[in-house]
Amino acid sequence: MFLTQSCTNKPSSNSLPPLKIDIPEELKKNNEIVKFIKASEEAINLYSDTAEELAEDCKSFAGKKEEELNMLDKVKMVAALGKFTSNFAQFASKYNEMEDQTKILEEGLNEEQAVALTTVMEAFKNRMEQLEEKYKNIADQPK
Repeated sequence: MFLTQSCTNKPSSNSLPPLKIDIPEELKKNNEIVKFIKASEEAINLYSDTAEELAEDCKSFAGKKEEELNMLDKVKMVAALGKFTSNFAQFASKYNEMEDQTKILEEGLNEEQAVALTTVMEAFKNRMEQLEEKYKNIADQPK
């Protein structure tokens, strides 16, 4: 999946829409959590957009062996993977912060609020599943 996304500069027209996390009523009055959810939403969308771009950029390489690629294809693939790696590093940092912040925030919440906060991590998991499903057969998609 990752090899097929970093070759373009923008998501294709069939990209998944930006993820919008609905803030549960139990958490709307907690400004710190609202900021956290919005930051998490941005991080998830960064990852999703990066994965979509990689998939679109690398469709023509999917399923091919290295010896089947010409020099220009190899250069495009390296550039795409470099861009993906850079964007993924940004996401990974944000994701680690998101996980750490989730643990800290949960400590000051009642049970109902803590359950509501898990919606952020669930939203992330759901987006990963959507991406995996969409690109599981990338080599078979039209180039």
